Amino acid sequence: MAVHVVVEGDTLSAIAEAHGTTLAEVIGLNPQIANPDLIYPGQEVNIPASAEAPSEAVTDATAAATVVDEAATVVAEAASEAAPAAEQPAEQPAAEPAAAVAAPAAPVLEGRLAE
Repeated sequence: MAVHVVVEGDTLSAIAEAHGTTLAEVIGLNPQIANPDLIYPGQEVNIPASAEAPSEAVTDATAAATVVDEAATVVAEAASEAAPAAEQPAEQPAAEPAAAVAAPAAPVLEGRLAE
């Protein structure tokens, strides 16, 4: 009997297909799995010894699905962190007191102040 270690994104049916066997056979070899729809990364799944090794394409697809899931998690976390800041009203600059506004400069004519 061979053993498959579950990675994120795996399903029993995908594992069975990748190893060239049936879902029913995989379920039959794994009485420790109470719910075939619920498996966890790191969990060991028994595979018939006669089953083929997973194809490289299936392994690559599983890896790609894992990368996509991780990227979606990172994006969701970033969005949730940014959301509270977006909900806060933007700070308005304090209005300058009227006395702080400079009066227009006196006109300059030929380098001298006009009188």
